[in-house]
Amino acid sequence: MIRDERGFTLLELGIAVAIFALGACSTLSLFILNNTTADAAGLITTSMNLARQEIENNIWLSDYTTLNSYFRLPPAVPLNTSLVCYVTDRGNFKEVRVVVCYRQKSNNVIGEDDNLNGVLDPTEDLNGDGRLTSPTEIVTFVTNKG
Repeated sequence: MIRDERGFTLLELGIAVAIFALGACSTLSLFILNNTTADAAGLITTSMNLARQEIENNIWLSDYTTLNSYFRLPPAVPLNTSLVCYVTDRGNFKEVRVVVCYRQKSNNVIGEDDNLNGVLDPTEDLNGDGRLTSPTEIVTFVTNKG
């Protein structure tokens, strides 16, 4: 009697489907991870550009003598974002630190400003340095032109 060897057995077909499903799930998880990473990179870029614009449009154009008490939230701050500037007098120059905190799509806040109001609240100073901190900070130094 001759066996017909054409086609696949149910076991072979099940193994092939399992291997395909594993590969498809792995590929899908890579796409999801790539999308999440791209969103995070976009938010970091946006917040760094916001800090840079604040320095270029407001800090560098400010009067050196009145720069001591700089604190404001510019109207251009996007929703779910806070921006605060800290000015420290260093003698011959002033150190200006622009801190941007923001909320991700996953609802996580990046930076210490949990409520995104631009004010250091008692429960927000996680590292004890007396100011808001964030991974998106820019520091510049300003000297008296006159």
